[in-house]
Amino acid sequence: MGKTLFDENGSNFEIYLISQNALLKELLSSIPEVTFVAQIPKFDTSISCKAIVVDGGIFPYSELKGLRQGYPNIPIFYQIQRVTNELQTKNIQTICAAYEITTLSEYYSAEQIKEEVEDHLFRKSDSRRNQIISFFGTHSGAGVSTTVLNVADLMAQKVNE
Repeated sequence: MGKTLFDENGSNFEIYLISQNALLKELLSSIPEVTFVAQIPKFDTSISCKAIVVDGGIFPYSELKGLRQGYPNIPIFYQIQRVTNELQTKNIQTICAAYEITTLSEYYSAEQIKEEVEDHLFRKSDSRRNQIISFFGTHSGAGVSTTVLNVADLMAQKVNE
């Protein structure tokens, strides 16, 4: 299990939910590691939390900069809502990437949002376990074998597996 975002005692994890979706609050509360979900449908920097889930239907993406400034060091998840075209979706994703905010698909159900948030917060190392890296060269002698060995050596120094 990877590093989680609990407090020093490992006993307290609050999520701030900016949404009016009561089912989503219930599902986020059902995550075993989560001790409290504060559901307030407006932005309030006085709320203490370890993660934020935002409904784009009630929180415009133009205010994401202020949200990130109010909470500079915690994970934020933003569900895209009310998007009329692909260009607008790309713009929102770019803004979220700039502020290190994880985007959630507009088509996700409350259950899928809960699973995505839970996986990101508490099972991050497990989700990255089965990734594959491949290398290829266009001709012999291009240095692919040397590159593979060097990358493998660097990766072996970074992980405990």
